Amino acid sequence: MERTAVQRCGTRVRRTLDGTEDRTVQRHGRQSGAVPGYKGQMKAAETITKAVDFFYAKPLRRMIPLETFRYIVCGGANMLLGWLLYALLYKYVIRGAYLDLGFVVMSPHVLALAVQFVITFFTGFWLNRNVTFALSTLSGGRQLFRYVLQTAGALLLNYLLLKLFVEGAHLYAPLARPLTDAAVVVYSYLTARFFTFRTAVGKDADYLLPGRENPAADEERKRQEFS
Repeated sequence: MERTAVQRCGTRVRRTLDGTEDRTVQRHGRQSGAVPGYKGQMKAAETITKAVDFFYAKPLRRMIPLETFRYIVCGGANMLLGWLLYALLYKYVIRGAYLDLGFVVMSPHVLALAVQFVITFFTGFWLNRNVTFALSTLSGGRQLFRYVLQTAGALLLNYLLLKLFVEGAHLYAPLARPLTDAAVVVYSYLTARFFTFRTAVGKDADYLLPGRENPAADEERKRQEFS
């Protein structure tokens, strides 16, 4: 059986044409056993990836790349997690408490938002790194630093667009918010793909994980085999 070799995130992959693969796990030059909890994280990432890919049905394959689909699903899940965490923190943990930092007093709703933001920042980074953009060859430290910059840019863009829509264009605030969110989502995806994780290396960059290629590459290969 013909086999192809692919270099994935420091992992040498021997992939067969039927989609199976033999791997020696070594991400970014680290052996899996050298990092505590690494195997557990990769197992969780593989399980989540398979669950997300299960819903990547044939009609969707013709409309959006897998990487984009994964970004939408993971981003939506992280957003829902943030809403849930905010409600739980506000009602059961903060319980109307104020936090006096000396230079500023955080009200209960702001305090709940701050704690929720810290948690979803790291869950979002983990999902992006290990599921959506798992093919990135950048080191974890560099990815995290760039993710901080990406998040700061998203917050700034959110603030500026809200001011522009509400104060400049005089749009109703509840209408301006979804427009702002849509622009920030597009910014975040493009920044993540081309800068933070830098997986956009060519027209075939959106191939699947684990053990398969992207639909466009699969279709092209089949056409070549039967031509």
